[in-house]
Amino acid sequence: MDIQNLIANSGNIQLVINVNDLKEICSYLYNEERIRQEKQKEQENDGWLDSKQVKEMLNVKNETLWRWHKNGYLCHKKIGGRNSYRREDVDKILGKREKNGVD
Repeated sequence: MDIQNLIANSGNIQLVINVNDLKEICSYLYNEERIRQEKQKEQENDGWLDSKQVKEMLNVKNETLWRWHKNGYLCHKKIGGRNSYRREDVDKILGKREKNGVD
């Protein structure tokens, strides 16, 4: 029986473990939490781009992104303290550029 099943399926139990086993358990729990947080971050950012990605895709500078946000042309949302842009909004701008022959 692994530790998760033991914890989930047992009532009051008393365990005696050595230091190496405790380190292994802590390492396992830490890695599981890190993976969970990374997945959550991916889900939150799904469909979102950061400023660097947008600048590269649209070949613009920070000042342009700031002006576009202020004018409502391409608005950002703060996610994790950073400016994030909806991928579909950036794709619309790219589509307009392709339609008008702008590179």
